[in-house]
Amino acid sequence: MKKRLLVTIGCSLTEGVGCYDYNINPDKLHFGQLNYKNKKQTLDNFHKEGWPNRVGKALNFDKVINLGSGGSSNCTHLKLFTDKIKSKIDKLNKEYDVFLIWMMTEPTRFSFYTTDTILQFCPVEAANPTNNIVVNSLEKGYLKYIKEYKIGPLREQIFLIELAESLFRENNIKPLFTSWSKLLPDLLRMYKSEYWLSPKPSDLLKEVVKDRKYISEAVHCGHPNENGYELIANQLIVDIKKYHPEFYSNTPVEKFDWEWDGSVIYTPQKKGTSFNLF
Repeated sequence: MKKRLLVTIGCSLTEGVGCYDYNINPDKLHFGQLNYKNKKQTLDNFHKEGWPNRVGKALNFDKVINLGSGGSSNCTHLKLFTDKIKSKIDKLNKEYDVFLIWMMTEPTRFSFYTTDTILQFCPVEAANPTNNIVVNSLEKGYLKYIKEYKIGPLREQIFLIELAESLFRENNIKPLFTSWSKLLPDLLRMYKSEYWLSPKPSDLLKEVVKDRKYISEAVHCGHPNENGYELIANQLIVDIKKYHPEFYSNTPVEKFDWEWDGSVIYTPQKKGTSFNLF
C-alpha cells in the first residue's frame, strides 16, 4: 500500500505567517524587524505550526509538502505547484497517493516570473489605507483600468481553477479548493466544481477574527497565531470528513514528515535539467 502525501498551496495563511515564538521575539516585533537568525527561527515556526501540518497529522497523512507563500497570488500558487511538484510527480506517484488542498487568496493579486524570482503584486490591499504597503506604478495602472474589483478578478480566478482541475487530473492528484476571501460565496455561485471543500462557503476566518486571542501579537501582523491556525485546521477537518472522506485514513501514521517549499526565489539549474535558462 502506498503512503499518503498532502500538498498545500496558498498565500501567507497557508505558509503559517503569524506563528511567532515570543521566546525569541519577546518585544513582539514584526518579521521585517528581526535579525537574520531570529527570522530563520521564526520562519521555521511559521511553517511548522500553521494549518497544513495540523490537518496532515489529523487526517493521518504520511507527509505534508507546504508550498504556501506569503503575499502570493493564485497564479503564483499554480506556478509553484508546476515548478516544484509537477516536475517530479512521476516519482511522487510511485511512492504516494497524492492529495492537494488549495486555499486560494484574494483574486486581484497577480504575479510575473523574472530570471530569479516571482514578483508579487497586491493592488487592492496596497490601496487600502489601513495597510502599510506602497502602491507601485503597475498596481496603480491595474487600479485605474480594472474599474471594478469583483467580476473581472473572479473570472480570472475561475480560469485558473479550470486549468488547475485539468492539471491535477492529468497528474493523478486528488484536490480540494477553498478560499479565505470574502468573495468565496460569489465564486461558488459562478463556478461549480466537484472539488470545492464544501457546497456552501465556509468562512475559515470567522471564529479567528472574533477574538484577539487568536491573532498574532506581533506589530502590524494581523495573521492568526498558533491557536488561530488550530481553529482553521479544525474547520477544514470537519468539512473534509463530512464531504471528502477519501482524504481521511483510519490508519495511524508511524512517522509524520513535512517540508516547506514555498520560496519564490529561484537558483540557476544544472545543465541538462528541464528548467535551464543559464
